[in-house]
Amino acid sequence: INVGCNKGLDAVSMGRLLSRNEAFESNRWKEGLGEGIDRPACPRPPRDFPVNTGAPRKGRIHCIEPVPDTVGRLKSALHKTGLDLYGLIIAPFVISNSTGMTLFPAGRAGGETSSIGHCMSGQHGKGRKGCVSVSMYTLDDYVSRFVMDGDAPIDVLMVDAEGYDFDILRASEETLKRVKYLEYEVHKVGSWGNQRVVDSVEFLQKHNFTCYWAGKGRLFRVTGCLRQDLVDAYEINKFWSNMACVQNSHVELAKVMEDTFLKTVDVRYE
Repeated sequence: INVGCNKGLDAVSMGRLLSRNEAFESNRWKEGLGEGIDRPACPRPPRDFPVNTGAPRKGRIHCIEPVPDTVGRLKSALHKTGLDLYGLIIAPFVISNSTGMTLFPAGRAGGETSSIGHCMSGQHGKGRKGCVSVSMYTLDDYVSRFVMDGDAPIDVLMVDAEGYDFDILRASEETLKRVKYLEYEVHKVGSWGNQRVVDSVEFLQKHNFTCYWAGKGRLFRVTGCLRQDLVDAYEINKFWSNMACVQNSHVELAKVMEDTFLKTVDVRYE
């Protein structure tokens, strides 16, 4: 499940990694999106994971994105690539801490800075760049309504809600029971301006997750390492970063992530 799917590139990479299906190809997807779409905030060439050996795995990838123009591009790419045949789903919804209807910025196709807070604060006016009415769900309600397989595991949950990530997670307690790996953004935009990252880590620890700062090929454990002076220093600056968390009951993945952390520490201080 990819909340805040935007251009869908992460969802395609996720599908390739988990399904072992070479049909999930980033360059084909990018071509399917067409010209004139906003460039990524962090531009990088599309890359595809090597496909693991073994038979392809069946499953579904939920790409949840509320910006109407972006949704149109995503559906066009889905049609052109045929990835709907392999379980990729485009869901045109807002995920938040309540269920109903909400206003959301119309935005530009592929724009990466729109959030539910813009319309709440009146930052957008009327017209094309104004706000439109969009269906909204808590993640628990979305999963209950649209995700099949009962209590089957959710391999990956990625949340990129432009500052409203913790709001979403706090309304996702049933869903979190099924999640193996969770990744979410932290910074100082949106609700993060009034929320502490340490509170999100402690909330997830109560749900049996261990969380790490995510680096390029590195992990720095946060759970169990919350020294107060470091917590205070981060809350002053609130640099943009990603938190990567593992459900401890998934022992093999938890060991891989903890071993990566230990290797990171050895490299950092040797």
